[in-house]
Formats: sequence, structure tokens, C-alpha cells
Amino acid sequence: MTDTLTFRLQVEPRAKARGRAVRTGRKCHQCGKQSGALTVFTPADTRAYESVIKMTCTGLMRRRGEKPIEGPIRAIIVAVWKRPQRMKKAHPGRHWRPSKPDCDNVAKAVLDALNGVAYEDDSQVVELTVQTIYAAAGEDPRLEIYVASALPLQPLSPPTNTQEPLL
Repeated sequence: MTDTLTFRLQVEPRAKARGRAVRTGRKCHQCGKQSGALTVFTPADTRAYESVIKMTCTGLMRRRGEKPIEGPIRAIIVAVWKRPQRMKKAHPGRHWRPSKPDCDNVAKAVLDALNGVAYEDDSQVVELTVQTIYAAAGEDPRLEIYVASALPLQPLSPPTNTQEPLL
């Protein structure tokens, strides 16, 4: 069993798009409403993006002889976005990217793509850190993914400030 997996993928980070819903069936000839089942699907571009991550990570793990991690998992995802033109010269280093898409949607796409590859199911993830940042000057956009066993248990401790009452 592998304890830690590391992936650096030269892909532009993307967020998981919301599922689309369509109603299947026929329209009622009297009222015009559509009847039938509601089908929800993931948009094709999101499926393609997740497929690239899944295939790349599967190939890397196969070449390295790595196996999926069992048990609780700690994951870190660093999404490095292309630098905007306005930042080219003034700020040469990495900078936070506090804008859309939200980091949780970026994490959803990555975690869903790694289902059955780095772990059996993303429900195993018990600790998650996501960073969305602009690349440094000369740095290419990419995804950095770190997945490790969360054992032994080391929970974060709440602050010990006794001055403030708990709500």
C-alpha cells in the first residue's frame, strides 16, 4: 500500500461545472407540460477534463508501481492559474487568486477524477486544503495534487482563547 501520492499535471485548472438536468418524456397535449423522468448529467467539457486527470494519474501510478491509498485521506490541491496581463511586470512572484471559479469547485473536479485511481472513493478524504494562485513570472499553469494517508489521527485543535464565549 502506498502512503503518499504526488501528481504535477501541466493542465489549466478548471472548476467542476454544475450538473445539467433535462426532462425526458413527452409533452402533455392538454397543458403543455413535459412529463417523465428528470435526468441529471455532467457537462461534456467537465467529463473530458476529469478524464484527462484520471488517465494521466493512472499512467503515472502504473509507471511508479503505486497503489491506491486505503483508509482516511489527507489531500492538498494547488491550482496554479495563468498570470493575468496586468500582473506581468509589477508582481513577479506567485499571488493568491481570490476570484471565480471557487476553490471548492476546483477541488470537486480533481477529487472526482481521482475516484478509483488514487483512492476508492472521495468520501475517504477527511482533510482537504485547496489553494488557487496566480503563477509566478515564467511559470506555466498546472495542478499540483498531494494525497496521503491521514493516519495516525492528528486533529486540529481549536483555539484555546478562553476570553471569548463559545456560541
